[in-house]
Amino acid sequence: MAIKTDPIPTPAITAPPGHKSNLLHPPSKDRVFIACCVLVIVLSTPWVLVRIYTRRRISAKLWWDDCEIAPVLGPFFIVSDSISNLRATVTCVLGWAFMVALSALLINVLQYGGGSDLWNVSKADWKLFKSHFHDTQIIARVGMCCTKVSFLLFYQRLLIPVGTRWTPIWSAIWFCFWYNVLYAIALVITVSTACVGKEAIVAAGGQCINEYAVLICASVINVSSDIMILVIPIVGIWGLHMPAEKKRRLSAVFVIGGLAVLSSVARLGYQISESSNPNQSIAIMTVSLLNLAEQFIGVIVSCMPILPAFYRHLKNKNTSYADKSPKGGLSASILGFQKRSVASSKRSKNSKLKDPFP
Repeated sequence: MAIKTDPIPTPAITAPPGHKSNLLHPPSKDRVFIACCVLVIVLSTPWVLVRIYTRRRISAKLWWDDCEIAPVLGPFFIVSDSISNLRATVTCVLGWAFMVALSALLINVLQYGGGSDLWNVSKADWKLFKSHFHDTQIIARVGMCCTKVSFLLFYQRLLIPVGTRWTPIWSAIWFCFWYNVLYAIALVITVSTACVGKEAIVAAGGQCINEYAVLICASVINVSSDIMILVIPIVGIWGLHMPAEKKRRLSAVFVIGGLAVLSSVARLGYQISESSNPNQSIAIMTVSLLNLAEQFIGVIVSCMPILPAFYRHLKNKNTSYADKSPKGGLSASILGFQKRSVASSKRSKNSKLKDPFP
């Protein structure tokens, strides 16, 4: 699939012993990479559609945690229901589109030798490959940040009673929120400005910064945030007053998110082991696929808690809408009880709201 942009093609690196450079018809793994990217899109789309449909039917409107982009801004804006619903619908599609965009970019870089060994890629194509890879880094980081922020705001709605602040779980959610947002901003700025004022290095095909050091550092931060996002809901759920069996079932849903942690750890380990490998074209594409897999798992797991509500909706589709929508909205539908606000709790027999996360 690689195209040749160099009039006198020269291999990007010397072929290792036992191999010969083949710049005309190089063997490649393009089909494997394309199949993985297409599979991610095909498998994730139904889950996103189910989430949007369920939230729309049960809570009568979408919320910011459905809008994979808007969570960064959502808590700081108050808009009318009609505008909020419109933005929610559009931004939810945009959030899913980040993963689609990453898949498309990975397929696109294959034309510059992304699926071939580096000694079968010309210097001109390798230069173009690295240029396009910067775009994939930005898209991947923004998309992953949006997915994680969507998780965290979902936790906020699911686990924190209205008006409650400064409990351990509330603090953990918002610490992790800003941890991810600031990290994403820092990485995007670093990648975007790395070659500013370094035109000579770019023209020579050199590296403006130590790209592998940036990737490994980003992966370490990513693993730490993945672990936090995995632990927060489990701790929060076991602090709720509900049957132990239901706690175990809900915890199992979030434990599946451990697959994203495993993917993140695998990506970090692979980056470290391949940092000295001169065959960087295959190494970078493999790292990118692991990043795509992590984002795919994140999207799927973020939709899984909605499935019980969707299943109950299908069972009761012949009843009225009022009967299908449990009192308390989506949180009540998932948890099986309605969270009370601080104000309503003060009017109850207990004058003080018990900390839901003792």
